[in-house]
Amino acid sequence: TAMNANPAGILITAVVGLTAAVAAYTIANKDAIKDMDETSERTRKLAEDSKLLNEEFAKAAAERQGSREGMEAQAEVCRKLSGELKELQSKTSLTAKNERGAAKPGHAGTEPCH
Repeated sequence: TAMNANPAGILITAVVGLTAAVAAYTIANKDAIKDMDETSERTRKLAEDSKLLNEEFAKAAAERQGSREGMEAQAEVCRKLSGELKELQSKTSLTAKNERGAAKPGHAGTEPCH
């Protein structure tokens, strides 16, 4: 046949057939390709949103840690001040008792205050 005699004809036929097949595939899968592109875009957006959420979570965790450390420091200061206050109260009580005892009549060297 003529095709057997001319390899260029076979090559042209193969290229035309392949082009037609690709065109038919593209037409048939046009909606699927569009859907895949949309799905890829949504997936990319979800990945970005997830990354932002992870960053916000890490930031909030760091802030909570800082707040916790600050509250612990404040609690330690409060405990220290409470101890000092108790110590001052006991000293004040002793001083008040000493003054009451010194102000009683009959104690040597004491005079009433005017």
